[in-house]
Amino acid sequence: MRAATLIVGAIAAASILVALAFILTPGGSTGGGTTTVVRKTVEAPRQFGGLEKCGKEFSVENTSCEVGEEVRSKFEDNHLGLLIVEDPDSGEYLEFNCGEPTPVICKQAGGAATVSFG
Repeated sequence: MRAATLIVGAIAAASILVALAFILTPGGSTGGGTTTVVRKTVEAPRQFGGLEKCGKEFSVENTSCEVGEEVRSKFEDNHLGLLIVEDPDSGEYLEFNCGEPTPVICKQAGGAATVSFG
């Protein structure tokens, strides 16, 4: 009788341990864990094309008016043929070669961007 009591007690203890393991396992009996979904918003790169008027002062082609303003401002300050400006959107440095005739035309070195003013 004593052996039977021990067996029943062992089975009861084992059943409790199995039940606890089932309860404490993430995802229940499937063994799966918690799923974390990470979403990242990625903006499409700015697309430029064609001639764009930036107010009455100047126009740009294949770049932004902000870059055009930087080029125009640097040229008017220094009257240099080679200008290096920072694109305020990307933080990249861009090189422009400017000619002296009116209107002044500045072309991006190795690129397709143009800034015209004057």
